[in-house]
Amino acid sequence: MNDTLIQQFIDLTIRKRETKELEKELSEQLDEIEKVLMEEFTLSGTQRTTKRGHTVSLTRNITPSVKGGMQPDLCHAMKGLGLGDMVKESVNYQTLGSWVRNDLDRDPDDMPILPAEVSDLLNVYELFKLRVTKA
Repeated sequence: MNDTLIQQFIDLTIRKRETKELEKELSEQLDEIEKVLMEEFTLSGTQRTTKRGHTVSLTRNITPSVKGGMQPDLCHAMKGLGLGDMVKESVNYQTLGSWVRNDLDRDPDDMPILPAEVSDLLNVYELFKLRVTKA
C-alpha cells in the first residue's frame, strides 16, 4: 500500500472540506452585505458603481416557477400555445438511481435485477470510490 498517496488523499480531502466550509461562510457574509447594498442602491437610485477596478451593478432577473402540482397542466397549456418545444418528458436521475439501488431485487452478485420493460433501456454500473472519514 502506498502510504504517501493515502496520506495525500486524506490531506486533500480535508482541505476540500475546509474550502467548502469557507465557501459557505463567505456566501453567508456576501448575502448579508448584499441585502444592505440592495437597499442602498434602491434608495439612492444607483444602477452601478465602480471601485478598485470592479463594477457592482444592480441587475434584474425575472424567473418563473411552476406552481405546486401544476406541472402536467402547464405542459398541456404550453403545447396548446404552440410552445411544445419547451416541454420535454424526462426521467429524474436521482429518483431513478434511488429506485435501482433500493427497490429492486438483487442477483447473486448483489446487482439489481431490472424489470424486462426497462432492461434494454438502462445500463447499471458499479462504481467504487475512496472516502475519508474522521476516525
